Amino acid sequence: MRHQLIGLWQLTGMIYPETGQRVPFQEAIAPTIELIVYQDEGTFQFVKHFDGIDTVFDIATQQFSGSNKHAVIEHRQGRWTLEKDRLTEHSESDGKPKRVRILSVNETELIIEEPPKKGIALQMIYTRRSNLMK
Repeated sequence: MRHQLIGLWQLTGMIYPETGQRVPFQEAIAPTIELIVYQDEGTFQFVKHFDGIDTVFDIATQQFSGSNKHAVIEHRQGRWTLEKDRLTEHSESDGKPKRVRILSVNETELIIEEPPKKGIALQMIYTRRSNLMK
């Protein structure tokens, strides 16, 4: 599973566990883009910004770059570990580990289950975005 996780992913939708219904991300949340890159050496970077901004991950500099730095809502980086289906992100920005459960991962799609908020655990759909790496 580890080798399938490596790469750049974009949040594209959600699954409601009660019904199994898939909802595109833009219909469920405000018009933002969420990107995360998992690197082979166990590091990750996450960026969330307003829609309409061109963003790519530059492999040479190991950084996200975009057309408008002021449009970034959140940026964090850190280390990740994977134990069976448990993905743990240790973020350097807040010092608190974030643990999610990988429900499935393949060449095109990553589905994770976020920790429950107000008793509801949403399943998040990420789609591989190799075209956003330069």
